[in-house]
Amino acid sequence: MKQSTRMIAGLAALVLLAMTTFGLFILPGALSAAEGRYQGRPKVIVLLKENNSSMTFWKIVRDGAESAAEDVNLDLDIRGPENEKAVDQQIQQLSQAIRDKPAAIVLAAADFLRLVPGVKEAVRAGIPVVTMDSFIASDDALSQIGTDSVDMGASAARSLLKFATPQPEVAILSHIRGSSTARDREKGAQNVLEGKATVLPVVYSGADIDTAYRLAKEILGNRPNLGGILALNEPTTQGVIRALRESGRADTIPLVGIDQSFELLKALEEGVLRSLLVQQPFNMGYLSVVSVRHLLEHKPIPRSQDTGSIEITKENMFLPANEQRLFPFDEAKPLAK
Repeated sequence: MKQSTRMIAGLAALVLLAMTTFGLFILPGALSAAEGRYQGRPKVIVLLKENNSSMTFWKIVRDGAESAAEDVNLDLDIRGPENEKAVDQQIQQLSQAIRDKPAAIVLAAADFLRLVPGVKEAVRAGIPVVTMDSFIASDDALSQIGTDSVDMGASAARSLLKFATPQPEVAILSHIRGSSTARDREKGAQNVLEGKATVLPVVYSGADIDTAYRLAKEILGNRPNLGGILALNEPTTQGVIRALRESGRADTIPLVGIDQSFELLKALEEGVLRSLLVQQPFNMGYLSVVSVRHLLEHKPIPRSQDTGSIEITKENMFLPANEQRLFPFDEAKPLAK
């Protein structure tokens, strides 16, 4: 792991250098309050959308952030609400983080609009903020680090159309209404599906497996001509997989999901899931913390940093390059056929 993190650190530095060359960066102009706290090993608070480790995605983000903190000598305090629906709790945690006066804050915003006042408060207090994965509706964060969710939603929709019959009826199950990732993934998918499919109204799982299962079961029961399903995050995809298995219609209704876990990869190998759009959560966590270190050293960082996504199918999931992306966590792999 240390060798791989050193490689990522080098790549991150190259990315920052390249974007500096082309002017796609910001120079922090008002870090005077943070400077007073920049002694020895600065404390950085990372505020995730959930911190109970129930989602593989956030486990890997945490691993990336902790590896970077070790490499660039920062003291991390990782916090977050009980689940992604707990927006009020995250708002309170952001207020507490500001009172704790860290050198910087890394925020995965649970709501696109409602976290804006808290970030503005942090900026007024002289605490630099970097957003990761899920962003806010203002320019107060000094960098946005994560996947281009519009592009990922579009890629998921294009993948679904490859497996579906012409002009299919498509259900979209999203996760948290109001989060930037949900908004953007839905937008990207809708843009691609327009004129090529009949799209049912988007429904929201609250990033909860059981809720996604219930919603998918209801849709499957009410829509005999359903031609495809898009599930826009890990627990939503997992809930739809359960409903599809029970329905006995997995062979005729293609499902495309987003994110990764052992359960999702197993379903992909079985054919219940046709493809997965997979992010790079380790890089996301790692690059966020490296960017904070650059800020504290008054080095330029890019305003936007896309960590990318790839499409994984049953046919390519065991390619060496993809295995490195898919299995960074300590769980048994599905068995290759």
